[in-house]
Amino acid sequence: MPGATKEKLRISGIQYATSTVLRVTFGWEDEELPKSVVLKTLASKDLRDDEEAKYHYLMFKRECNVYDWTQKYARLPSPRIFHIKRQTKDFSGVVVMEDIGERGVQQDAIKGLSVDAVRDLLRHLAVLHTVSMKHTGWSTTVADLPPSYYAYLVANYHDMMNFFERHDVDHSRFVTNPEWYAHQDVDNPLTICIQWLLTEKKNISGNLESHSGCFGEDIAKAICWNLSTKDRLDCTTALLEEYHAHLVANSPEDYHITMDVVRKAFDTFFPLAMVTFFSKVIATKNKEDIEPMIERAKGLIQNVYTMSKLLEG
Repeated sequence: MPGATKEKLRISGIQYATSTVLRVTFGWEDEELPKSVVLKTLASKDLRDDEEAKYHYLMFKRECNVYDWTQKYARLPSPRIFHIKRQTKDFSGVVVMEDIGERGVQQDAIKGLSVDAVRDLLRHLAVLHTVSMKHTGWSTTVADLPPSYYAYLVANYHDMMNFFERHDVDHSRFVTNPEWYAHQDVDNPLTICIQWLLTEKKNISGNLESHSGCFGEDIAKAICWNLSTKDRLDCTTALLEEYHAHLVANSPEDYHITMDVVRKAFDTFFPLAMVTFFSKVIATKNKEDIEPMIERAKGLIQNVYTMSKLLEG
């Protein structure tokens, strides 16, 4: 590789991140060859036979399966995959993919996204969801997230609660039992949310499920993780209506997904979007200028609290 250099793009500091990402830049002049590629490898530096290592293995295998599936459909906006070497007993897996940095716009997870950017994201998600409804390969190729993915959220609940209480979130916001999760005998909304996901998700109406996970979870995360509280409150309905229009325009004829179903799916997974966003905030808590991220999380906390009080009434 003449003149090849590498640059570490991201190594996540949270325990349950599964990929280390490197950009490799080449010095050759051949216009037919890529100037750079992105390598993704397991974040775990060894092949230990313990629960954490198994978690990393399952998540990386799942990621590879996603890449395999997306390559089959030209409509999906995904990077080109040059090579996948799967994890073995003696070798840590690696994915070699197209570097889309030069033709894409790098977004800032701390600042979030504009309404227009989220609208575009939802449009692309609608394409993914309709393709996955038309072709069964997604559900047979891509496994559901393992319980360990959600278990760490429960384990870190008190750290999350203490962090937000230090940022002026009242303790009562974390101990209210939302009525729609009250069938679980647990004492905080985070555990309730996760327990509900693990025990009840499979029983959700088929209209909510379009792939491993469900479209309600995807659209809730896209909106809740990225929009400021004001933009979210002002624009969610319009964004969901546009998402629904794209979904209906491209869905199979026997799929009758109404706007009410889309709204119900979003509302159902709103608390989960909040909970999973907590982990993103905690993972970046030592970075500078994370106030926009904290403010988005605080807005979600207040809205879930308000929803729970309305249901209690």
